[in-house]
Amino acid sequence: MYWKTSRGKAVAAAALLIAVALFAANCAGAKKPVKKTFKGAKMNWTIKSDSISENKRIPDKFTCKGTDISPALSWDAAPKGAQELVLIMDDPDAPVGTWTHWIVYGISPDRTSLPENVEKSAAAASVGALQGVTSFRRPGYGGPCPPPGPAHRYFFKLFALDKKTGLPAGASLAQVEAAIKGHVIAEAKLMGTFSR
Repeated sequence: MYWKTSRGKAVAAAALLIAVALFAANCAGAKKPVKKTFKGAKMNWTIKSDSISENKRIPDKFTCKGTDISPALSWDAAPKGAQELVLIMDDPDAPVGTWTHWIVYGISPDRTSLPENVEKSAAAASVGALQGVTSFRRPGYGGPCPPPGPAHRYFFKLFALDKKTGLPAGASLAQVEAAIKGHVIAEAKLMGTFSR
């Protein structure tokens, strides 16, 4: 009886050691969470604004509390091989899911800025680019306008592509995302906040 009990304890102890070893191995091999970005995109490109500071409140002027015009943005020269630039502004904190505020594509890789108050039309002649239909169901910029409560984050994301999207004016977000998938060679981000 003593032999059976000791052997049972030994087997149980061995099983426990194996389980602990497997758990440790899995933990060691677990991948750390990474920022979601497009495959192959380089993140050492920068976009900035004289009106919006990183992780700071967006001035009312650029929101539904003000004149709701687009802010001026500027960025470093596009990386070598860029054929087109695309800008997407969105709010991942919206209660209905990510809300898209601005889509600009067909931007020349030679451009290094967008002026303040880009016209709200599918064809933005002033900047030689096109604009997509946002969550407001119209093309052009739509500023932050969250429900009363905690501040939301607003991301201005600039993508450099190795090919042209070839999309017509007034494209949807889904069309733009499909066109840039697999062709992003650099990505830059600026994030501002806003609450009402």
